[in-house]
Amino acid sequence: MDASFTRLRGRGAYLVSSSYAKGVGVKATTILSERGGRCVLRRPSSWIKAKVRVQVDSGSSERGLDVVPLEWEGGDAFFAFATRAGLSYSLGGGL
Repeated sequence: MDASFTRLRGRGAYLVSSSYAKGVGVKATTILSERGGRCVLRRPSSWIKAKVRVQVDSGSSERGLDVVPLEWEGGDAFFAFATRAGLSYSLGGGL
């Protein structure tokens, strides 16, 4: 079964949008940071650790040029990255 959600409020003042496709797993995800701070997420099992990327969504034609450094926690189960208030981040796992 496919599913998606838009602008679900997460702990820490984040608005999260994502989708899931049967046979594929979690697809691209977007997070809007309303307050800024450190965002910690569980890595979806369908995302390959070596290919997980977080990019600042500048909203321009040059979108995705700023790759955000990640910190891994709990082996490869969780990852974290720093956010700034008002910026959106595009996440993907090499799908």
